[in-house]
Amino acid sequence: MLQKKFRLGTKDVRFLTRKGVRYYGKYFSFHSFFQYPSILHNQISCHISIKYDKRAVYRNAIKRMILAYIQDMEFVTKQRNGRYYKLFIGLNKHHIEHFKAKMQQLSHREQKMFVFQALQQHLREREKKLLYQQTKYHNVQQGKRKNYIRY
Repeated sequence: MLQKKFRLGTKDVRFLTRKGVRYYGKYFSFHSFFQYPSILHNQISCHISIKYDKRAVYRNAIKRMILAYIQDMEFVTKQRNGRYYKLFIGLNKHHIEHFKAKMQQLSHREQKMFVFQALQQHLREREKKLLYQQTKYHNVQQGKRKNYIRY
């Protein structure tokens, strides 16, 4: 489990799902936004839908795998594209059944490796989208107000 300062609050999650930059990978969905300038670390939260499984034991196992990947990669303290971000991770609702079927076929160790590989691939693609969003955002700001940062 992440320290409290590295986790997103309820208001932040609502904000991200409404206004954040969205990326939908094959198995995971990401909602992200720039971090406030005064906070010098990333904040991350994840949610596994009840559609995956009604039992919390299985949903929490997936959450632990996601958080283990984030901690192994030291994602919380690293800057991405020169900025810190708020990031909300969930399952892609269109591929939950396929993800569940794939996970049931694998042993626990293989499940962990599968989740790590999927997250690594999706985060790489997400960074490309964030880099594009950041350049688009800065091009807009070069107009009237240069120092204005919109949240």
